[in-house]
Amino acid sequence: MGRKKEKVAKAPSWITTMSDLNNLLLCFFILLYVLADVEVENIPRFFPSPFKGGMGPMTGGMSFEPGQLAEMGSRIESLPSNERGQSLAKAVEKAVSLFQPEILAKKVKVQLEERGLVITLGSDFYFKPGSAELNQDGIEVLQRIYKAFELLPNKIRIEGHTDNTTIPFGSELSKLYPTNWDLSAKRAINVLLYLEFLGISSNRMSAVAFGDTRPIETNETPEGRAYNRRVEIVILRQED
Repeated sequence: MGRKKEKVAKAPSWITTMSDLNNLLLCFFILLYVLADVEVENIPRFFPSPFKGGMGPMTGGMSFEPGQLAEMGSRIESLPSNERGQSLAKAVEKAVSLFQPEILAKKVKVQLEERGLVITLGSDFYFKPGSAELNQDGIEVLQRIYKAFELLPNKIRIEGHTDNTTIPFGSELSKLYPTNWDLSAKRAINVLLYLEFLGISSNRMSAVAFGDTRPIETNETPEGRAYNRRVEIVILRQED
């Protein structure tokens, strides 16, 4: 007679489910541990809406792509996943610390986007009224930007934006800046030239003018127009 086969006790079906759940939880906590190095959870509290309030109407200015920043209040829309992107994430923390007084005063905005680290300067605060000439505050803030990021190898793009206020034809201002395109271009170029004067190679930088074509707020109100007048200094992500 053959030997009887011993019955092997089967584990309850819930054991398999529990094992899968444990594996998922393990992956989740590993992911949290990896992302913890970025420490972005402490960033949003330093980002109040930067340009609302305290600014009246002013001729000329600049703006963002619609929907890219629903509010000028600084927030991180996306974080790069590679190591170079993580270095920019650390640069964000440095910038937030560096410009905390200006952020709280709603003069500067710091944001990490897919394109890179974006430092937004309110034109009303850093240029002479109706002009592309930097004022003393503008000079000082660019000096701090230079000292903070001169060693980063990333390329830098400087973008000028205005509101949609038409520069009166035949006015003294129109002799210097016939259109908002001219004003936005000259502001971006002046920022580039001053950073070059401080020591950043011109080979790393470019200037772009958008005029009034990329508003982030309505141009129907003085506050909205002030919101749109800005210069963005973009420390670009390095391509793989």
